[in-house]
Amino acid sequence: MQKQLGVTIGEILVLKADGGTMTLADSQDRPIETILSGPAASIMGVRALAECQEENFVIVDIGGTTTDLAVVVEGQVLFERSGATILGYKTLVPALLTRSIGLGGDSALHFCTEEQKVIIGPQRAGLPVCRGGARLTPTDAAVALGLATIGDKTRALAQWQRWAKELGLAWQELAKLVLEAFTRQLTEAVENLYGELENVPLYTISEVLNPPQIRPQAVVGLGAPAGVFVPRLAENLHLPYEIVPFSAGANAIGAGAAQPTIGVTLHADTELGTVTIPEMGYQGTLERPLFFTQEKARDLATTKTQEHAQAQGYDATAQVYVVEEEHFNMVRGFRTVGQTFTVRTQLRPQVRKIGGGQSNEQG
Repeated sequence: MQKQLGVTIGEILVLKADGGTMTLADSQDRPIETILSGPAASIMGVRALAECQEENFVIVDIGGTTTDLAVVVEGQVLFERSGATILGYKTLVPALLTRSIGLGGDSALHFCTEEQKVIIGPQRAGLPVCRGGARLTPTDAAVALGLATIGDKTRALAQWQRWAKELGLAWQELAKLVLEAFTRQLTEAVENLYGELENVPLYTISEVLNPPQIRPQAVVGLGAPAGVFVPRLAENLHLPYEIVPFSAGANAIGAGAAQPTIGVTLHADTELGTVTIPEMGYQGTLERPLFFTQEKARDLATTKTQEHAQAQGYDATAQVYVVEEEHFNMVRGFRTVGQTFTVRTQLRPQVRKIGGGQSNEQG
């Protein structure tokens, strides 16, 4: 492959659900950590390209099949409290908080005769008619109305006219109903996400005394259809918006701009009074092992992560977070003889800033 590309490939890094990267070898050991890397790539793309100055904003990545939503509060992308959720199951895999809905440029269209309105998705129709497909999609509505220049507009127009005639509507009216339905469903999804977050229990005293204001102050969009639908969403939400440059490929840019992360795995045994960190080749002894706790294990792992990062040329001042932790009592003869602790920590993923977009105020 290197000969075909005419370049020398060095280290291969794989994006993770938390927006950081891992080596190819690590991905073979822990492939589960690569789930939801697609939405993570979009978020990192926004962090690399956006110029939004607001502290709180919603990220909207509109694709062909789905739209992915993410939330930034006080300048930080929110993480899942209990790890990535797949089909309702908590995986405990560290992940950026995202929600996917079955709404995209290639979604299937359904006309509700009783209510005289269009319902979009969640199924995918396939290729838009303007690109050779058999069923009309939101993309075809944008093309027919002159809002996008993709594929064969004439082909899309002919199909809109046929469907509109069956329903007793003007084709322009029908196509506009599709845009309105898309915007309505997208707005509802954003409102539902914030409603969900506002109902999450508060766990820390600081959050109880000073609950964070999480409502968005802007909308930042990406994805090929973003130019058509994000302005309409922002208007519904009464917010300014920004569409990042290179919008259609911003997720790929995000994957490339994501910085490698580094972390350590600490193993402590209070019976033996030892602590080891394989990544650093570190072996040490515990002072007062009987008083060693999970909190102390976490603090020690954090300190060692910073030391390891500095030694390897990483930004040791970056925030360290706990990827996973556990501890067990060791029992012999019906008596607890010690405890084992395992803590895996990592620098919070960072991204290289690449240029920026242009904020657009609502009309």
